[in-house]
Amino acid sequence: LHLGGAASEFQLGQGVSSKIGQLPVVRQANRAFGYLGDTLRLEWADAELATQLRNRSLADIMASGDLERIAGAANTMTGWSRNKAFGSAGDMLLFAPRFLQSRLETVAKAGLGLRPGAALDERMARNAMLRLIGWGTVATVGINYALGNETDFRPIVDGRRNSKFMRITYQGRSYSLFGTWDSLLGVFINVGTGHPQNALRAMGSGIVSDGWDLISG
Repeated sequence: LHLGGAASEFQLGQGVSSKIGQLPVVRQANRAFGYLGDTLRLEWADAELATQLRNRSLADIMASGDLERIAGAANTMTGWSRNKAFGSAGDMLLFAPRFLQSRLETVAKAGLGLRPGAALDERMARNAMLRLIGWGTVATVGINYALGNETDFRPIVDGRRNSKFMRITYQGRSYSLFGTWDSLLGVFINVGTGHPQNALRAMGSGIVSDGWDLISG
């Protein structure tokens, strides 16, 4: 399991701005965010290990490699990967490339988890994604119904990404319960519909986003 403490990809005050990370409020925020990820990884791995121990011995779990698979799945499903999306170029072009890589790996594992004989980490990713989609859809439809609104199920409208797809409409604004998974779906749709520049614009680093704004006016 990756246990990074206060240090995370989203840590405020890195590099030339490292002194910002020493400010009282910023220091506590970094620590809270970093340890939240560590806690989620520990709890997720512990729960899956407990599930496996109901029918198998610890020695069998270790010998089969499933103990390592549990740790790897818990890492990727909580936003950490050994790799970075697009390597060193991702550090400059993208916001949180390691977090993006973890989501891509989770989606890939979830897809592989649909096949017979899937590995343990693939089944973990599959079940997590199915729960996310299921509960997110039920909650979105239910809240919209309570507010007297219709839920828009069209991911693409007029050849472009539909920004109201699976969103809750409240007081004239749209909200997604799927968080960063909604933005990842947007990347796939933008690339698939021939608008890769919109995908980069949505996932770009601070330098890329600010530069884009200046150049485009």
